[in-house]
Amino acid sequence: MKSLLLTFVVAASALAAEPAFIPLWPRGAPGSDGKTAPEKVETSKSGERNVSSIHAPSITPFLPAPDKANGAAVLVIPGGGHSKLCIDHEGVNVANWLTEHGIAAFMLKHRLAREPGSTYTIAEHAFADTQRALRLIRSRAAEWHVDPARLGAIGFSAGGELVALAAMKPADGRVNSPDSIELQSARIAF
Repeated sequence: MKSLLLTFVVAASALAAEPAFIPLWPRGAPGSDGKTAPEKVETSKSGERNVSSIHAPSITPFLPAPDKANGAAVLVIPGGGHSKLCIDHEGVNVANWLTEHGIAAFMLKHRLAREPGSTYTIAEHAFADTQRALRLIRSRAAEWHVDPARLGAIGFSAGGELVALAAMKPADGRVNSPDSIELQSARIAF
């Protein structure tokens, strides 16, 4: 019981220190219609969280102190075999390291194609979430004091696959879109 309580306290303190997330698709992600199950968060014995059942993809901004900020930004995509996201080990920890070095970080929670019972695909849903995250960051670059030309991405395992797709299939803004976020480029600089 003491171990379980300690794990809960560690997880709760990690959640409390984490910035608020921002939904990628405020009116619901395309292809997620009718999926309302809450996210599942599992905490390992070491206190690290893994998240699954993601139907409302989001980014969590981690912004450096103004006196350290250098204008660069990185989209951080945790791994987990497309069945979960290892958000502490390959997300929050990386984002915190980047901010300590003056780089704005944005951790992505994307839809998972290989979780049991999933109807999502990597190419259609997870990659769309990745591109949407890049566009959202660019759309709010002035607010977050980042240079949209200095936006890169880093991913681990399955997250690395999404970064590779973003590099191989760069996308400019959608000129005729009524959605102002979609007007932005989804290209990565590094």
